Amino acid sequence: MQIRIKMNKNFQMKNKLSVMWVLIFLVVTLISCRRSIPTLQGDWKSQASFIGQPRVYPVCFVIGNYAYIGTGYSPGTQTWWTDFYRYDIVNDKWTRIANFPGEGRQEAVAFASGGLGYVGTGYNGSDLHYFKDFYSYNPTSNTWTRVADLPGPLRKGATSFVINDTAYVGTGLSVDTANRQIPTQLFSRWNNAKQQWDTTIAPYSGQQIYGAFSFVLNNTGFVAGGFSGSLTNNRMYEYYPSVNKWVKKANIDSNISQLKRGDAVAFTFNNTAWVATGAASAGGSQADAYQYNLAQDTWIQVNSFEGGARSGAIGFSIPSATTNNAYQGYLGLGGVSAGGIDLWSFNPYVPQILNN
Repeated sequence: MQIRIKMNKNFQMKNKLSVMWVLIFLVVTLISCRRSIPTLQGDWKSQASFIGQPRVYPVCFVIGNYAYIGTGYSPGTQTWWTDFYRYDIVNDKWTRIANFPGEGRQEAVAFASGGLGYVGTGYNGSDLHYFKDFYSYNPTSNTWTRVADLPGPLRKGATSFVINDTAYVGTGLSVDTANRQIPTQLFSRWNNAKQQWDTTIAPYSGQQIYGAFSFVLNNTGFVAGGFSGSLTNNRMYEYYPSVNKWVKKANIDSNISQLKRGDAVAFTFNNTAWVATGAASAGGSQADAYQYNLAQDTWIQVNSFEGGARSGAIGFSIPSATTNNAYQGYLGLGGVSAGGIDLWSFNPYVPQILNN
C-alpha cells in the first residue's frame, strides 16, 4: 500500500511538471508569434469631411495647395451631381465653388494643367448618356469654360495622368450604335498652348479597359488594373512620351495576387506611388493599400485604408513635403453603396500601430 501511494505521488508530480512545460512552451510560442507579426508601414488620419452630399465616382484635380472635387453620383437619391468644392489642404477647410456647367455625371475624368483644372467624359444613368465634352476651370475667376471635346468615342471610366504639365487621357468604356458597351484603348494628349487635343498618341498597349488607375514616376506614365468586361485586369504598362511608346511592366498581381482590381485610387509623392481601395472580381470592394517599388517593379503592402472598403473614391497628393506633417496622400468619398463624405490623409513614413 505504501509503495502504491508513492507511485501515485510520483505520477502526479510528473503530470504537473508535464503540464507546466506545456504551458511554458505555449507562452514562448505565443510570444514568438507575436514578435514575428510584421508591422505594416503607413498611418491614415481623418480630415475635415466633405461638405457636399455623399457620393461615389466624383472627380478631383489639384492646383497649388487646393484640391477641387465635384460631380459624382448618389445611389440613395439617384442624383448625378454638378456641384463642386475646393478643399484647402493647409487649413483643412472646404468651400463651395461654381457648379460644373455640363450635365451631372459619374466616372468622369479630371486633371490640372497650365494652372487650370479640366473635367470631362463620364456617364449619367438618368438618360443613359455617355459624354465626351470637356470644360476648363479657372480658380482665379471661379469660372468654367467649354473646351474641345475629347476625340474618339463617348466614354466613362477613362483615366488620366500629367507629365511635365501635359495631360494624357485615355481608355474607358464606350458604347456603339447598338448601345453595346465596348472598352477602348485610345489615348489623346491635351495641348495647352493650342487648346486642342493631339490624337497622335499611341493607343494603350494592354487590353481594352475602363476603371484603370494611373500615376506618374520619373516623367513617365503608368496605367494599370481596371476592368475588361466583367473581369479585372492585372496588366500594367509604362508610357514614355519622348518616344510615344508603351512598355509592359510586371503584372500587378505577380507578387501580390489580391492587387488585381479596378476603380482603385492612386497617388504619388517623393517619386513613389501608392494604390488603395477599389473593386476585385472576387471579394467586392477593398480597403487594402500598396506601395510600388519602381526599381524592382514590385509591390509591397502598407497599412490598409482606415476609412473602410470602397470603390469609386478620389485620391490626390499635395506638392509640399512639409504641409500636414508628411501626410501627403489623400483618399476619400466613394463607397460601397450610399457613397461617402469622409476624407483621410496618409503618411507612409510611420509604421502601423497594431490593434489601434
